[in-house]
Amino acid sequence: MSLFCLPIMAGCSFSEVFELKYDEEDNPYYVYSASGWTSKLKGEYTIPSEHNGIPVTEIAEQGLIMTRITKLTVPDTVTKIGNAAFAYNYSLAEIVFEEGIELEEIPQGLCGYDRGLTSIAIPDSVKTIGALAFLYCEALESATLPNGLETIGARAFNYTALKEITIPASVTSLGYCAFHTCEKLTTANLYDTQITEIPSGAFGYCPALEKVYLPATLKKIEGALFDEDGKFVYGHAFHYNTSLKDIYFAGTAEQWNTVTVDNEAVEVQTAKYDNAAIINASLHYGNS
Repeated sequence: MSLFCLPIMAGCSFSEVFELKYDEEDNPYYVYSASGWTSKLKGEYTIPSEHNGIPVTEIAEQGLIMTRITKLTVPDTVTKIGNAAFAYNYSLAEIVFEEGIELEEIPQGLCGYDRGLTSIAIPDSVKTIGALAFLYCEALESATLPNGLETIGARAFNYTALKEITIPASVTSLGYCAFHTCEKLTTANLYDTQITEIPSGAFGYCPALEKVYLPATLKKIEGALFDEDGKFVYGHAFHYNTSLKDIYFAGTAEQWNTVTVDNEAVEVQTAKYDNAAIINASLHYGNS
């Protein structure tokens, strides 16, 4: 799955673009984006909350890519953000969502390749974090996820520097490779979630991962993923977790015994993929 295709930036000048639209009740609103030489945008920047007295409620797809912004503030008027809106902003270290924002989705590829981003606090209103949302945010050490979050998309935090992650109880769906190649991740806490399956590659290649907290609702830990033609795509859910020592399972030993752990090894070229780390870790049940 690719992130997106970069547009060709036309023209020599920079400008802010406000596209006027109307909602279902015929109320006007603006869709915001930047055009031209977006690299002229630098330092701290706040997206306008209104234009000509009309609110800015949407940020366009790829609306603020390839800038030199270091801190970006998103106003509380915004209810929708387009795919990859803040991607390829290598200098971006901080994003602030204004209190009271009613944004429900972090879209696909929102901050892809924002290599300077160090932390993110997802707004309380968000229900979905889209696929690839923070892909290759290589400095991202901390992510605060809101109560009420339901879905974390495929590869959402792939290749980040997260050190630990707590997934809220409201989450029911985790995408494949969601936390793949988080090489500094030491603790993953899904203890209170409603997740029934941990998909292929979800925590694959997290060599520092020592502790995993799993929910009593869990039914399956997946093995390798293959495409429709039988070609290998990704390895097992907990492939190459060489430091994994302890699994804390919210249920009983009897419940754990009903969990399917796909440990059928797959060899691709010189690499071997399996869920041996789960099989070999010490198990702790309930409050033990």
